[in-house]
Amino acid sequence: MNASDSLCALEIAEHRRRILNKPLSHWNHIDLGYWLTSIGFGFCANEICQKLNYTGSVLLTITEEEIMNAGLPISEDLASVLYMEILLLQIYDCEG
Repeated sequence: MNASDSLCALEIAEHRRRILNKPLSHWNHIDLGYWLTSIGFGFCANEICQKLNYTGSVLLTITEEEIMNAGLPISEDLASVLYMEILLLQIYDCEG
């Protein structure tokens, strides 16, 4: 990891900390992009946001079937991982 990678990782971590303090219903596409990047989905964050028109409000009600049927550029296993991360996010949001 070089200095620019470290800086990028710190920036992503700082954005993640800030957005996790906001209710999901207030998240915008930028917040979602940083969150996706922070959980390892940065390689397809733009496509996920565009194909599903994701905002924080959508994350509150999205189903695994909707993720699987969205035609995302990820395997079925990764789609399941993404859904589990969303479920954790929903729990965190309810507890916050």
